[in-house]
Amino acid sequence: MEVKTVAIVGMGLIGGSLAKAIRKIPSIKTIIGIDTDENVLNLALKQGVLDRISREIDSSVSNADIVFVCTPVDKIINSVKNLNNFIKKDCIITDTGSIKGNIVFEIEKLNGDFVFVGGHPMCGSEKVGFEVSRGHLFENAYYILTPSEHSKETAVKVLEEIIIEIGAIPVIIDNKRHDLVTGAISHFPHVVSAAIVNTVNKLDGKENYMRKLASGGFKDITRISSSNPEMWKNIVIKNKDNVNEILDSFVELIKEFKDCLLRDDQDFIYRYFESAKEYRDTFSSGNIGLINPLNDITVDIKDRPGEIGRIATLLGDSNINIKNINVSNSRENEQGCLRISLSDIEGTEKACRVLEDNEYKVYKI
Repeated sequence: MEVKTVAIVGMGLIGGSLAKAIRKIPSIKTIIGIDTDENVLNLALKQGVLDRISREIDSSVSNADIVFVCTPVDKIINSVKNLNNFIKKDCIITDTGSIKGNIVFEIEKLNGDFVFVGGHPMCGSEKVGFEVSRGHLFENAYYILTPSEHSKETAVKVLEEIIIEIGAIPVIIDNKRHDLVTGAISHFPHVVSAAIVNTVNKLDGKENYMRKLASGGFKDITRISSSNPEMWKNIVIKNKDNVNEILDSFVELIKEFKDCLLRDDQDFIYRYFESAKEYRDTFSSGNIGLINPLNDITVDIKDRPGEIGRIATLLGDSNINIKNINVSNSRENEQGCLRISLSDIEGTEKACRVLEDNEYKVYKI
C-alpha cells in the first residue's frame, strides 16, 4: 500500500509532533490537520506542518490513506464513528490513546470499511499543546501497536514502516496485555506520585519546611504530578480494573513493609530495598519509555560572580537550549549545586561534553 495522504485528528503535543515527524517522509505528500482550535491550525499551516486544515471531521479526510486519532482517550471512539462517514474504503485508522481494550472493543462493533489498528506512542511530556510539539519526540521511543482480530496484516506493516521512519521502535502487543502493562508502568506511578505529593502537603506545617527543603530526589519522583489532571482522570477511569488490581498489590506490599518496620525486621527491610535496586538496575537506559525521561544535569561550581553566566554562555554559544537553570539549595542526592534542565537527550549529551571540555565536573541525573 502506498501512503500519500495522512490526516491527523487532534493537533496537540502528540498530533502536532506526528505531523512534524511525518512531514519529513518524502513519499507522504499531503497532511491534513483537524482540530477545534483555529489558531493552532493556522499556526501549523503557517509553519508548513500541514497542507490542509479543518475544524471538524468532514469530507477533507475522504482521500486519506491513514488517519491518526490523537484526541483525549474519552473522545477517540466518537472521532472514529465520525470518520466512518467520510473516509474511503480500506482507509487505515489508528489512535494514540494510552488505553486500548475498551477502545478496540467499541470500534470493532462499528460497521465500516476501514481498518483499525490500535496505537500508543510511549512518549510525551508534562506539557501539552501544539506549541510544545516537536518532530523528534518519537525518536528511540517505543510505539505500541495493538492489532485486533480484524486488523489486516498489510495495515500493520504499513504503520510499522511509518513508525520506523519517524525514528520510533514498533512493538506489537495484545490490547488487554497492553492495558495491564501501561497500567503498571504509567497509570499506577501517576496515582502514587500524586499520593506522595498530597501526603506531604497534608503533613506540611504552616512554616512549609517540607516544601522548602524538598530536594532534587523528591522533585524527581513526583515530577509527573505536574501532568494534566483532566487527562489523567480520564485515563485511570478508563483503565480502572487494571489500576485497581495493581493498587491492591501495592497496598499489600506497603502494609507488609509497615508491619516489618514496626517489628524492626531489618532483614525484610534490607531485602525490600535490595530487590528494588536489583530490578531497577536491569532497566535499559537507551530507549524512551512511557514517562518522559529527565534531561537534567548538575554541575559542580564555586560560588563566585559570573559563574552561572559563564555556563549559560558556553551552552548558548553551542546552540544548546536551556529549559531551566537554578541553584539547588537542598541536594542530599545530588553531587553538583547547579541544576540545569535541557530539552532532549541530544542536548543533554552535548551539554556534558561542552562543560567537561571547559573543566567543569558534570553529573547526569
